[in-house]
Amino acid sequence: ADGALRRKLEELRDATPEERERALADLAARGRRALRLLTPARVVLVGPVNAGKSTLFNVLVGEEVAAVTDVPGTTRDALGVRARLGPWPVILVDTAGERELAPDADGAASVERAGQGLAREAARRADLVLVCVPTPVEARRFHPGDLGGVPADTLHPKAAIRHGTSDPGKWGHWEVSALERPDHARATVREAFELRLDPGPEGDPLWVPGRAVPFEDDLVARMSDLATSGAVERSALDSLLGDL
Repeated sequence: ADGALRRKLEELRDATPEERERALADLAARGRRALRLLTPARVVLVGPVNAGKSTLFNVLVGEEVAAVTDVPGTTRDALGVRARLGPWPVILVDTAGERELAPDADGAASVERAGQGLAREAARRADLVLVCVPTPVEARRFHPGDLGGVPADTLHPKAAIRHGTSDPGKWGHWEVSALERPDHARATVREAFELRLDPGPEGDPLWVPGRAVPFEDDLVARMSDLATSGAVERSALDSLLGDL
């Protein structure tokens, strides 16, 4: 709104083609980060039944939205709620747990099977999938299906039960316990999110007043393409400026 992006591009008209290339790559990276602040990313929790997904989901959302019981198959739908991971707006999605189902007479298994299908579809449309399994051993046995290249990380949500302590210092890096240490669980999920979806350098603030940042998808894409196509000619900058 204050013209920072236009001023930056006008400055680059007098730079070398190589300097323009580096500057546009930096602008595109800032733009990708900024878009995460404007468009919530979809973070989908998947995993086997009774893995602690819904408990973790409720803690991340900040209220009890998903039903939590010890009965396998309690969650039968894909439940999406807006939330925040630190500064990042997200849509968190809790899904039905995976397990083998035998045919039944009353149709309950078919309903649960439909929920599992919704879970796989939600995972394929996610920006980030968090695969929740109680232990690292179970992680090797659980296969969430074809995610189509969607970024995924594995969390172990029952660390306090597994280790018999609520001290995160005694847990593995991706182990959490949402009920006993909710702040630690939130911080761990935020770390996973930022490692996968925030391409900015460590310690670089998300927003600096007066710094040039592109906020439009197509503009970020064009800058990124120019930055990877070789030396950037002045005419390419003029084309960008003409569209601002």
